[in-house]
Amino acid sequence: MKAQKPLPNPPEEYDKRYMYDLASIVIEDEAISAKTNRDNVFDTGSLIIRQPDGDYRKIVVDNSGVLSTEAVETVNFRPVTGDNPYV
Repeated sequence: MKAQKPLPNPPEEYDKRYMYDLASIVIEDEAISAKTNRDNVFDTGSLIIRQPDGDYRKIVVDNSGVLSTEAVETVNFRPVTGDNPYV
């Protein structure tokens, strides 16, 4: 399991007894949220998802509601999402 990044310490005027509760909520929410910069890429009308085998597929919906899928090229195990090689 990947280590969680620690939250910064609260400011002096913040009641520190609530920091543990806040940290717990943030960590739990992060664990169940879609990772838009990791395995999933969201864009208008499309979604790139990682398959269980590690390959990526792009799901596209057109204006009439028709769904289609296509394979996505990867570089260093990350999906290529545009023409800019530095993004």
